[in-house]
Amino acid sequence: MNLFPEVFGSKGRVGWSWFPALRRSGSALHSSKKAFPWHTRRKGQATVKICIPGKALLLLLVAGMQGCATVNSFFFEELDRQEMRISADPAFFHGSTPTIEDQKDLLDLCLGKRRPGNSDGFRISEAAIICGARGSLERSDELFILAIERSSGLDRRRIMLNRIIFWHRIGAGVRDKDLSPVLTDLSHTRALELVSELQDRKQDYLVDRIYSFMIPRSSGTALADVLLQKGLYEYSMGRSSVAVAALQKSLELRENYRAHLTLGRIYAKAEDFNRAAMHLEKAYSRKPEPDTAYLMAHLEYSRKRSEEALNWIRKADEREAKVVELHGLIMLSLDISADPRPLLSNLRFSGSNEVCLEENRPFLENLQLCALSHSYDVLRPVRGRARILQSWFGTEKPWNRKATVPYVKRHY
Repeated sequence: MNLFPEVFGSKGRVGWSWFPALRRSGSALHSSKKAFPWHTRRKGQATVKICIPGKALLLLLVAGMQGCATVNSFFFEELDRQEMRISADPAFFHGSTPTIEDQKDLLDLCLGKRRPGNSDGFRISEAAIICGARGSLERSDELFILAIERSSGLDRRRIMLNRIIFWHRIGAGVRDKDLSPVLTDLSHTRALELVSELQDRKQDYLVDRIYSFMIPRSSGTALADVLLQKGLYEYSMGRSSVAVAALQKSLELRENYRAHLTLGRIYAKAEDFNRAAMHLEKAYSRKPEPDTAYLMAHLEYSRKRSEEALNWIRKADEREAKVVELHGLIMLSLDISADPRPLLSNLRFSGSNEVCLEENRPFLENLQLCALSHSYDVLRPVRGRARILQSWFGTEKPWNRKATVPYVKRHY
């Protein structure tokens, strides 16, 4: 196919050799019966063909197919829907989840079809986000400023963070002069509350930046709290070395149960058993919880100190499967002829507790789903005990288990 214009002779006749002919009738466009060339008008001896650039022609063709109603076409409506969905993005802060009607109002506010009126700061902030997504950055910033003016307290700071999150999405960096108004005049506990909310929204780039902003500006117990939360955050992100540095510095300023517990977990995973035991023992002394006792039992068992492990496991919650399994392994490590099977009677298995009946669902479908749910509730304890038996005796086969584990009601 030749998409390039052709020039014929010396009389200025210009045409296209591929697109079908069009003739203009009133304001509508109609296809000609001829495949080509374009509809011509004669001026004297010259034949002039009407030529339209490719992009303009495509728009005209679409307009003709849609009856010149492209503004309300499916494509534009879908574009509007996509932009409105941005206002419900969980990464941003909202007063409440915007409904479809709310989103249409927000789009109208962005387009200038209605005034802000009595809209609260969060609604105006959402309209600003939509405006930015449409490329109207100046209008977006105007709405963000108005939203900040109409809010106060932590809500004001959350809207400021909305603005920074949006800036980041369009490629802007996070600067101290942007963060400073967000954190000014806030207590460190309130500032950490905001950081925690950002962590829940997976805004890690902003969380890291705020911690870097807060640490040099904090001291005393406030710094201890900031370092503690930063250490727990770094641990959740898998950055253990950074977490250790933050938690150790926090402990230098103030003793804390969660710092000791997290350091104990980190050192135990790294098989630095002496440091792990030191921190876990301090954590247990401050708050004697069954989970900490289990960690100590597992640590001592890993160090092949079964007697100490047995003392610790007895302080753990014996209704949990992991505790029962470890308790049995400790017993067998002390005496290979020991019988840990009575520990299975302590196991607690909770059912799904889900409502399987729904009013709007067909009866047979309800019956099938409820039967399936009940079957899983029955099989869950069987599978759990089978796994523990395999850990203890190296088998879960029924014909082997029958000789080693007697039948007990509700065990199988």
